[in-house]
Amino acid sequence: MAQQTSAYQSTHSLLLSDKARADALPILEIEADDVRCKHGSTTGMVDDEQIFYLMSRGLSRQEAQRMIVQGFFETVITEFPVEGVQEKFVWRLKAASEARGGRAYGRSTSIPKCSSVPTGSQSTRTTPTVRIVESDEDVLLYEVGHVPGAIKVDWHSELQHQVVRDYIDKEAFAKLVGSKGIGNNHTIVFYGDRNNWWACYALWVFKMYGHQDCRIMNGGRQKWIDEGRTLTQERPNYPAVTYAGQRS
Repeated sequence: MAQQTSAYQSTHSLLLSDKARADALPILEIEADDVRCKHGSTTGMVDDEQIFYLMSRGLSRQEAQRMIVQGFFETVITEFPVEGVQEKFVWRLKAASEARGGRAYGRSTSIPKCSSVPTGSQSTRTTPTVRIVESDEDVLLYEVGHVPGAIKVDWHSELQHQVVRDYIDKEAFAKLVGSKGIGNNHTIVFYGDRNNWWACYALWVFKMYGHQDCRIMNGGRQKWIDEGRTLTQERPNYPAVTYAGQRS
């Protein structure tokens, strides 16, 4: 190793079976006295929360798993110098995924399901145990008009931490949700613009913190408007409640 070299070694392992094992052994022979070399290692199984997020965007479990696994290998696949090897490797990954038929990689866990409700379902607007939440990419749409009784949850300023690039923590989430009159036992129906794009983000954060009954309104905001349904600028005034986040 040359003098004044600054190096970094990393090992990343994805376990695709309960019997799989990965041992990281960073080894470097150094024959110089003015060098620096750091190292890091990560080992884990396919993340259930990543799978759930992709499934909430409409992918099947099998498609979600294949996308995550292929993404993990992507940086290696793109470096293959032999023509056709990339395509063959991706094909083998796809074939292996199809052979599994959507069965979970590694540990057997159940992904929480999110149901959908028909656009304009009267029960969602009149039942005290239901809260409708609008979450949009265009943060001004709610003020222009929203589904009667809907609560605004701003993905940009409320669910994202305003200092670091992360979601708000469990305590901040519980305080936010409780202040909007949403309790742990409420059924929450999410909808928004861009085909429920940001609404699915919001649903994912609620599920991440353990809210049990989360649903998506079929067709979202645009379908509601296209069908000539009522919009209002009146904000609901639900009393604040104590909300307990279930996960950190």
